[in-house]
Amino acid sequence: MYAMLTLNSWDGEPAIESIAIPGPSASKGDLMEALKVLQVQVQKLIEDNRTLHEENKVLISEKPKRKCCAKAPDELLAYEQTITLYARKYGMTIEMFPNAELLSKQCPENPTPFNS
Repeated sequence: MYAMLTLNSWDGEPAIESIAIPGPSASKGDLMEALKVLQVQVQKLIEDNRTLHEENKVLISEKPKRKCCAKAPDELLAYEQTITLYARKYGMTIEMFPNAELLSKQCPENPTPFNS
């Protein structure tokens, strides 16, 4: 009595060949031949698995660690000048106690108007 063993592949590679597994009444030579074929197939699968693990390690090491610089949405780009103006005003009001060097500087000749 023989049973058929077939292993299919998922990634389009050729499937491992069918093996006729001898039944309990088979001779010792048939059993040894089936064992040799199965051991070769297992060794090939182990090598394929090792190769896939190495490829996964390479892919994981090349994976970016952080998110790349993202572009601002278009609705924010439309208000870029307004956002810049408010950022300047915030920058001026956030420093409540400027140091002495800042106070001793000359005033600019054409200051930026705050009502614009």
